[in-house]
Amino acid sequence: MSRASLVERLRGSELLLSSWSTVPDPLVAETLARDRWDACTIDLQHGMMGYAEARAMVMAITGVGKPAMARLPLDGLSMAARMLDIGVEGIIAPMINCAADVAALVDALRYPPDGNRSWGAYRAMAVGGLGREAYLAEANRRVALFAMIETREAVANLETIAATPGLAGLFVGPSDLTISMTQGRTYEPDGEPDVLEAMREVVAVAKAHGLCPGIFTPNAQQAALRIAYGFRFVTVGSDLAFMAAGSASALNTLRQSN
Repeated sequence: MSRASLVERLRGSELLLSSWSTVPDPLVAETLARDRWDACTIDLQHGMMGYAEARAMVMAITGVGKPAMARLPLDGLSMAARMLDIGVEGIIAPMINCAADVAALVDALRYPPDGNRSWGAYRAMAVGGLGREAYLAEANRRVALFAMIETREAVANLETIAATPGLAGLFVGPSDLTISMTQGRTYEPDGEPDVLEAMREVVAVAKAHGLCPGIFTPNAQQAALRIAYGFRFVTVGSDLAFMAAGSASALNTLRQSN
């Protein structure tokens, strides 16, 4: 698998930055992939794409030499398997609340003896230039699985979640975590000491278990704050946010000068 270095890098100590795609368009995904992101993540939970659009986006991303990742929809294990079959190298699974949720994720997405993933990775083999036997031998250790930590329950179960075999990292969903921990009062974590402390706990537990701490951030300013906490896999903004910001910046410049 030609881009297997992503998993190696996740196991190291460097900072990895990822784009975040919500627009179901391969040209937009490819444009981001051509920039200096370390990986490109497709959001299948709250993004606007289905399988066909996601497949085209993965092909565009991997076609320019970047590793593709996918954030799953809820109850998205069947979609996750299809994403792996077309060459996605990392899966971010939402609403992982306990060790049993991790075990189900690993069972569905790893081949025996580590799980019960079904065979059919034809494009993934082609992308990596591997035959069937070679792909089968390498696949389990070269796919990164992230468990999303985004509820009060998940924070309470951090140690057992992190100790369950098969994960590459823990990934904070900051808005849902804040909503859960504040009982729906706000979705914004900054200004909520308990939520910020939970984020720091995720980093500490992930590192203690040899996992990569990851997080979604809506902009570069918040990304810098989370990087200072110790998060090493950080998604920044989104394709829609970048387009809106660019449009607003151009208009503001012109409106102010005329």
